[in-house]
Order: sequence, then C-alpha cells, then structure tokens
Amino acid sequence: MPTKVLLLGATGLLGFAIKNFAGFECLYSPTRKDLDLNYFRIIQEYLKLHNFDLIINCTGYNVVDEAESDYENCYYLNCLVPEFIAKTLFELNPKAKLIQFSSDYVFDGKNANGYLEDSPKSPISKYGLSKSIGEDLILKANPNSYIVRVSWLFGPGKSNFVDKIITKHKNSDKIVIVDDQFGKPTYTLDIAKSLKNVICNRPGIYHLPSEGVASWYELAKNALLKYDSNSEIQSCKTEDLNSFATRPKYSILINSKLPESPSYEVGLTDYITNYIQA
Repeated sequence: MPTKVLLLGATGLLGFAIKNFAGFECLYSPTRKDLDLNYFRIIQEYLKLHNFDLIINCTGYNVVDEAESDYENCYYLNCLVPEFIAKTLFELNPKAKLIQFSSDYVFDGKNANGYLEDSPKSPISKYGLSKSIGEDLILKANPNSYIVRVSWLFGPGKSNFVDKIITKHKNSDKIVIVDDQFGKPTYTLDIAKSLKNVICNRPGIYHLPSEGVASWYELAKNALLKYDSNSEIQSCKTEDLNSFATRPKYSILINSKLPESPSYEVGLTDYITNYIQA
C-alpha cells in the first residue's frame, strides 16, 4: 500500500469522499493556494519536494455544455495538466502510481448493453473528447497509471443531482427530468472505499460504477421516494432541453475487472438517510 498520497481536488464531490472514506493514512490534500495547477513549474516543484508514491487526481473541467465553446480551457485541464502530472511523477519516481478519473462520456452512448473497459471510444461532445484524449496522453506518459471511469456521481460534500432534486422538492419547485438517458448512478463513498483494491491490480483502465441502471427520471423519482416524498415529478425528452452538448443515451459502464460495487439504491438510501437534512 502507498505510504504518501497526494489527492488533487479534495473539495470536489469525489475528492471529498476519497479524503474522508478511502482510508489512506498519509494523505496530502493541498488547496489551490498551496498548489496552483495553472503553473507547471509549481506542480513540478511540489511533487519533487514531497516524493509521493501515489497521486489521485480528481481535478478537471466538467462543465459539459460550456466545454463546447470553451474547449481550450477544457483541453488544458483535462489533457495537458494530467499528462504533465503523469510524466513528472514517472520522472521523479518510476515506481509511483497515478489514479486519474475519467468519464462515461468517452463513449457515444449508442450501445444499450453498455461498455467494457476496452470498448472502442467514440465521444460525441467536446468534454467527452477531452476526457478520451486525456486518457491516452496519461497512459503514454506514465505506465503506472490507472484510468478509473465513473458516472452519474452523487454523495456528500458538494451539490449533486440528487441533492438538487430534493432541494427543488423542499422549495416546491416544478421538477422536470429527462427519461431517455440511461446510466449507472454511482455513490462516491463506494468509489472511495474501492480505490485500495484498484491499485492492487495492474495499471490500466477500470470501470467503477455502482450497480443498477436507471434513467435520470427514475433516479430522481427513486430519490424522492427514499426521502419519503410523493412530490410530483414530470418527465421530458433530451430534445426538449436544447443543451449545447450532445449527451450519450446509454452511459452504462460495465465493470469486468474488479469486485462488484453495491447497488446504487443502497448508496442512495445511505446518502439520503445520513447526509440529507430533513
């Protein structure tokens, strides 16, 4: 097991879960003030100073619609920064490992049966393209890299889809959710608790979803029921949203390499019971 771990993006949804539930004993989680990822020289000096044997990168550009018109910044954060981290880590410590999180958006979403780790990539949005290129650059720069694809995240620490649905219910807002996009909602605490298991395996590409497929509409409805609410919820189609970026219809990641994670419904119950205020 690694003895000195760097977690980048600890204030984000996934980073919060890893910082608090992954169980790494010596974990550094610098703020932007401590480590500004906009400057490669600063990254290099920081990594050289601390000599980490594992880096977990949860940072990145994840505003899917804005990426369509802001691809330069998206590419920098999702491709160039992770590539530099991977390359620099390998140069400083060839035995050190890197976990880089990626997305279901590297696939086109046309396969209703889902996608294995080695399924051909074919992103249909600028965001998905940046994540796909980022994967390739990282694996080329550092042979000790783990690409961990996740999807439809919910959990404590930061606002997310489930949290927003319940907030809308509390505010008596109208709730309208798409019912023709399908994926595997994933509890961030389950991801965090699985990371040590990931790095016990060979470097490469891994899928780490919670089990169980749902549409966004089904996830919202399920969340409200678990919150003990019969709030009215309406469905709509993707074409009704007029989004800038095209979304995959089937964002179904298949995990064929790791022990199966619990059902998303188990995670949803835990999240709503223990982290959502009544």
